[in-house]
Amino acid sequence: MNNIYQVSISLTVIIIITACGESESEETNNDNLNDAEEIATQFIRYVDDIEEYRYEFEINGEEKIHVVEYADLSADEVLWRSETDGSGSGTLYQAVSGETLLNYNDHYNLYNYNEVTQQVDDTPADLLATRDGLESLIADEESSLTHEGEEEINGVMAHKISSGETAYWISTETSMLLKTNGSNPDTITTILNFEELEPFDEGFFELDDVISDDAKEGDIGEAMLEEQISE
Repeated sequence: MNNIYQVSISLTVIIIITACGESESEETNNDNLNDAEEIATQFIRYVDDIEEYRYEFEINGEEKIHVVEYADLSADEVLWRSETDGSGSGTLYQAVSGETLLNYNDHYNLYNYNEVTQQVDDTPADLLATRDGLESLIADEESSLTHEGEEEINGVMAHKISSGETAYWISTETSMLLKTNGSNPDTITTILNFEELEPFDEGFFELDDVISDDAKEGDIGEAMLEEQISE
């Protein structure tokens, strides 16, 4: 019996020492983060806690593009949908469910299916892509994030952090992304609205609520090109 107790005590000590080591390692890793990386980490944690959301943003580049993005992150497989306006040819609806990308344009009343060709860990969701990009920057020892101070974005105070020519503005209050610009300084993405949602209706990510009964399967890009030529 004494031998059993000694083994149990030894295992307990090992577990405690291991747990302490992991805790110290986590603290050390956190201590190694600079201010900008800490801010980025808060944003990453915020996104990781979300299950269903609606994310509305505007891209200002050569032309203005308005996008509303929806995603369900509650399952192992991300469900995603977007509604894009900006080409002057109606609204382009896109949705990913499983390995299929469904496209529908309400101006041409055409839809088509494409096979999703992304890597396993890739996502079409803009919000998740931003999260993944910041995670990569933090993990990459050759990259660095810099905290450039605070700025007001649409009446909300934000931390501005940057890596090279890419900048991110993250709310000082909620840790949510408010604005980004990529390597092209003339292309700016501004977040107009973000909200967490209740579970989506069945068929939402199959575009059941927008594809009309008389829609036809066809090439949306080809229809757009033909219209431009005819003009």
